[in-house]
Amino acid sequence: AAALEKELQDYVAIVSAPQTSTAGRAAMTKMLRERFIDIARHLERMDKLIDAFRTTPAGVAFAESWTAARNIYDRGHGSTTPPTDPPSTYEPMA
Repeated sequence: AAALEKELQDYVAIVSAPQTSTAGRAAMTKMLRERFIDIARHLERMDKLIDAFRTTPAGVAFAESWTAARNIYDRGHGSTTPPTDPPSTYEPMA
């Protein structure tokens, strides 16, 4: 009876593993979203402080470098339109 109970517990663990894994990934994704929002707020605050450095040539260079580093450029990698499926070659049998 103990061996059967152990097998049942192992089976339940295996069957529920995908759901547990999915729930864990969902929780991590939510946590990451919150962290990205938090970091974005900090960067926005820093963006506002950068102008104070524009009083010397070195400060201007620093501020320009900061601004350039904060820009995101789309380098055109990847397709702009989703790929289409090739036409079906399936021919039903008569």
